[in-house]
Amino acid sequence: MIGAMSLALACVASSPTIPSSATAQQLWVVNATTTDETLRSQLCVLPLAGDALVALRTLHAPTLQLASNGTSVWVLSERSGRSDVVDVLGLSAKWNNTASRWVMTPSQGFDLLPSMTCNGAPQLASTDTGPWLACVGDEVQLYRLDAGRWVDVVLPEMKPMRQTFLLGGGRRPVLVAQDEEGVLHITRPTGEAHWHTTTASKVPPIDAAVAADGRTILVHEGDGTLQCFTLVGDTAQPLTSMPIGQTWGVSMAGQTLSVLRGGEEGLEVLRVDVTRPSDTPQWIALRVDQPAPADMWSFVISIGIAAAVISMLLRTGKVSPLALLQQGPPFGLGRRLIAVGFDAVVPALIVVLAMGVHPSHLIRLPLMGMQPASLDAAVFWALGTGVWVALWTGKTGTTPGLKLMGGCVVNALGGRPGRGAVIRRGLLLALVLLTPPLALLVLLGPGRMSLADTISRTRVVQRGK
Repeated sequence: MIGAMSLALACVASSPTIPSSATAQQLWVVNATTTDETLRSQLCVLPLAGDALVALRTLHAPTLQLASNGTSVWVLSERSGRSDVVDVLGLSAKWNNTASRWVMTPSQGFDLLPSMTCNGAPQLASTDTGPWLACVGDEVQLYRLDAGRWVDVVLPEMKPMRQTFLLGGGRRPVLVAQDEEGVLHITRPTGEAHWHTTTASKVPPIDAAVAADGRTILVHEGDGTLQCFTLVGDTAQPLTSMPIGQTWGVSMAGQTLSVLRGGEEGLEVLRVDVTRPSDTPQWIALRVDQPAPADMWSFVISIGIAAAVISMLLRTGKVSPLALLQQGPPFGLGRRLIAVGFDAVVPALIVVLAMGVHPSHLIRLPLMGMQPASLDAAVFWALGTGVWVALWTGKTGTTPGLKLMGGCVVNALGGRPGRGAVIRRGLLLALVLLTPPLALLVLLGPGRMSLADTISRTRVVQRGK
């Protein structure tokens, strides 16, 4: 199993929190900076042997927790204006030696998981199979991700505790809770659908907990000293004690404990081998590297719109009113939009079933300023729709949506369009689905023709009776 860990909470509730999560290869960190009174949060990756944080993605909502396994990371954030609703972003990042940069992709075919209403404090952890989410309030509610949906997990009755931690790092998560008297209560799975709670030893107040490679570390911070306990069965045994001052985040991979704090110049990290702790810890100042822009989505939109406008200007003058009359009665813009929506349903269903994407994400992706991590599902859907429309148009001169609405596609002379025109029209339709602003260019074309029809020299008209 690759060294996976569950997120550690901030060691002191009143101190700033640095969400972090470690694997055997890298440390994930959320770096927050304030510029012109604007808070900017970035998801960064740090090789465990390095000192440079690489900013991979800007986060638009305050991050509560991180959890990771292997090369995947899940980001838990609070929905803006809704303190009881949380969102989880799932991403993967790998170092590409050829391109010499980090490449991000969705962790499970999509990046934004379904939101959850959480009645209590949210806790996020990662196992070998994916993320788990706990809502800790008067009672503990546990959920696991299954085929893109959060599924409720039945737990034994648990009384309210001083602190509760959801830990991953293995095949199934573990709940570690501490009551007001300092006694630990550990809830573990005993089967596929059964959980059991045992009472463990008494320890000082636990401020953070991490798990990796079958080892659970409990962290207590007091008087500038970080005390670590290891959980062996139901007994918490002292592991190490280090004078390191106030910390803002703790994570673990293998035998290495990574402790984060804010320094004079920015973030600092302390790496500790829990089997051989040092009496003189060495803090390493971290710098943030801004890589070459990996998010080329705005660039693609700009080039696409510029090329579309130029093509329309060059071709618009070649369509005469007589040619429009020869093609047949015009087809209303509203009916064309309904027809495109109908034609996009079958490709959308294929993507949903094949990639585990929630249907709402296909609508949400093109409208939210996609980043490369979001592109795969949307590209498959858009190209699938373009191919679907091209096949139907080439064979029958219409599409299921147009046939339903009473329309068909014709060339400049009013006949069935050729193969080249059909292929161009399908590809341009895919481009419009990926970049919705291109659809507005329909207002510039003759007879309010779409971008695909204008460039392909085709037109949607009413079918003859």
